[in-house]
Amino acid sequence: MSSPRARLRMPESDVADLLHSNWSMVFGTLDHSGRPHLVNMAYGFVGEQLAFTSYIKAQKIVNLRRDNRLSGLIEDLGGSYDEIRGVQLLGAARLDEDATTVQTVLRAVVAQMHLAERTAAPDYSSLREISAK
Repeated sequence: MSSPRARLRMPESDVADLLHSNWSMVFGTLDHSGRPHLVNMAYGFVGEQLAFTSYIKAQKIVNLRRDNRLSGLIEDLGGSYDEIRGVQLLGAARLDEDATTVQTVLRAVVAQMHLAERTAAPDYSSLREISAK
């Protein structure tokens, strides 16, 4: 007999669907005192890897340089309490400042936003300018 928690566990295919049908998450790092620092973050996928980008001096990046552990919450509130679905992510960040990698991640984040919102594909012609700032 399975536990109540096991019965509530979302099947892997539903987890993948939830991740790919959204573009933002509550993103958590640890601040200098060890307390949670939570922000909303847009994300995308580079291959099968979840990826995001931020300014080098952003507090979340400062926190990740100190301690690369992170957590994320992606949820779909549905129409009522019994329809809430969510996925908690736990991991370790790999920070990469390479310009080509940053552009790849920016493209992935923008593409995920458009995919989740079902809007037209983005025009990347000005992306080189944006990522250079």
